Amino acid sequence: MRNVAATLFVILTVFKIRAAKCFVSTVLCSRMPGLTQTQRQICTESSDAVVSLASGQWIGANECQKQFHGHRWNCTHVWNTDMFGQIVVIGSREAAYTYAITSAGAVYSITTACAKGNITTCGCDMNQKIFSSSESENWKWGGCSVDIGYGMRFAKKFLDAREIENDNRSLMNMHNNRVGRKKVNKPLLKNGKTLGDSQIPKRTELVYLEPSPNYCERNISIGVLGTADRNCNRTSQSIDHCDLLCCGRGYNTHQIERTWQCNCKFKWCCTVTCDVCSERKEAYTCK
Repeated sequence: MRNVAATLFVILTVFKIRAAKCFVSTVLCSRMPGLTQTQRQICTESSDAVVSLASGQWIGANECQKQFHGHRWNCTHVWNTDMFGQIVVIGSREAAYTYAITSAGAVYSITTACAKGNITTCGCDMNQKIFSSSESENWKWGGCSVDIGYGMRFAKKFLDAREIENDNRSLMNMHNNRVGRKKVNKPLLKNGKTLGDSQIPKRTELVYLEPSPNYCERNISIGVLGTADRNCNRTSQSIDHCDLLCCGRGYNTHQIERTWQCNCKFKWCCTVTCDVCSERKEAYTCK
């Protein structure tokens, strides 16, 4: 009887844990904005994987902002309000890049989480077992190969599930998602091709539908913030030069003074004395 009671206790405990996890997953997924019905179902079934995927989205966002820092379009407004919704309204080359880079980030993040054991539905890649042994010693050790196949499959399943319109924009987004999964390094914006071209795009080539809008002037309806009030570099020889970034509108000059503690010395015993250093410099912002 004791064995039966113990077995029943274990079964009930496991059931309660699973029920609690299911409840938490349902609540978590119901509060995520921008998910389609299919994505919510996937989230409920694999909430830990979706959390890792969301982390990958942020990796993609940070990489995008790093790559385009100083450009007229600098990726700063992307993902600010809805990480799983439509990233860029206009089907431009910038949209192509953002879909690819976030897809790449999703694959990377999910694969890493799998290898760390943070996702219950995956783990090591059992098709690539790593073993090493010593001829002089009677021992073997094994390593955990990252299961990139799971990461790619889950990213495809979840991210492509938001393309429910089945129109040209959806086809564009899914193609660029695939490019990001195949190139987990940095997909290049300059390698894009318009879908209107007669030549079929390569599987590693970004595609877009529309020309880029004018990023100089603010147009919130299409998600363009403009370059007014952006910091520019008056002495730069690159794209962040004030004449280029400010689109010929000119720029404002600001005097900025910064102070900090410097030349600090330790006196025995037991005080620290510091001088106050200051720096005055000019900063420039677009009109």
